Amino acid sequence: MYLGRTRFQSVSDSVAAEAATPRRRFAHLASESYIPIAAIFLRWAVFPRPMNEQSIEISSDEGPSPCKPKTTTVLALLTLAALTFSYLGAYAVAGALVDSDVLPHWVPGHDPRPRWMACLFAALLGASLLVSTVARFLSRRQLNRIDAMAEE
Repeated sequence: MYLGRTRFQSVSDSVAAEAATPRRRFAHLASESYIPIAAIFLRWAVFPRPMNEQSIEISSDEGPSPCKPKTTTVLALLTLAALTFSYLGAYAVAGALVDSDVLPHWVPGHDPRPRWMACLFAALLGASLLVSTVARFLSRRQLNRIDAMAEE
């Protein structure tokens, strides 16, 4: 039997020792945990630090504003999502329908799935472009209405 300490044992021992203090509400949970990850989770999620140890963040309006997502990143993610869903629709769904005899087997050399994938890709990309254009139009219209109310 190996009696040496594992690398997680010191973490769980310190968590159990901290949990044994009377200010802890669920101290028995941390001391009885045999899973190191659960002990770490119990220390940081269930047992928060006392108020004098917590850092208090003061929010100010002068702080840096969060960065807007880059247009190229958003377009790349939309394109990747459209490509993924068009592949799944053209190949996975079509393959399942052929296997269940809902769609007939096609003649070798005349596979319609690449054309289906291209059509689905164009349709999904066009739909996302249409939705984003409508959302932008409605947002701009709402902001103009708010500005008009502020000027009155």
